[in-house]
Amino acid sequence: MGTTVRWPAVGVAALAAGLGLLAWSGSGAAADAKSATAVYKPVIPEDVLTQLITDEGKALRDAVGKASDKKMAAKARAIALVIAVYAQDEALRGGGKAAAMAGLRDTALKLAKAVSDGKLDEAKALAGEVTPAGKADAAAQPGPVAVTEPFEIDTLMQVFKPERGGGLEWEKKFQTLMNKRAAYSATDYQQIVPMMYRIAAVAQATEAMVPAPMGKKTPAEWVKLSKDMETESVAAAELAKKSNPDDKLVKAALKKLDATCTACHEKFRD
Repeated sequence: MGTTVRWPAVGVAALAAGLGLLAWSGSGAAADAKSATAVYKPVIPEDVLTQLITDEGKALRDAVGKASDKKMAAKARAIALVIAVYAQDEALRGGGKAAAMAGLRDTALKLAKAVSDGKLDEAKALAGEVTPAGKADAAAQPGPVAVTEPFEIDTLMQVFKPERGGGLEWEKKFQTLMNKRAAYSATDYQQIVPMMYRIAAVAQATEAMVPAPMGKKTPAEWVKLSKDMETESVAAAELAKKSNPDDKLVKAALKKLDATCTACHEKFRD
């Protein structure tokens, strides 16, 4: 199924000023289907994945409980999409949890559709099934699926928005840590590591949603910047999780990621 994709301001730094939308139209779903096996891959360590699904699952249940409000409905769909990406990546690792993770991915996608259809009781029931253990489902496809197919790119980027805008404040949290002048504390690093893996996973879905070319705005550039976003996020996470991390190296890695995201924003924004 095709979907019209509206392009937002993707730069991490630029997101603080709001998501600027592009006039481009393209089939993110088609790009996702073609790129599924190449784009999605395990990127989040198992211990971090448990934390991410726990945290996002809690935020999801809260948003679904308030989804009669438009912003909360948008927030619920955005979180469900992100969880679907996490789960798909982990399913592709294989092993004993693969089936449960594929089931979790499908549960998250069903939840997003239920919210879109106004079936909030169904969505609430599905939200209760979103746990780090996953959800075994014999009907779940073990291989990758086009998780972004029912969504527009602005839904994926919703998680960077402030709470008041129906987001998870990823932008604000990133900026606070990147711009901190004092030495990073152990608590700071406990925030940086999962944040970087979150952004790495989102970068995969961003790459999958590349639309058709328009003038100087080419798919190749979008794909490159998305790949850079993923690579740099993982690199920053690896530096931050060391037993004795170097503040200067970590901050430089965060600034490099921010520069890549801002370059994408400046290139593809109206």
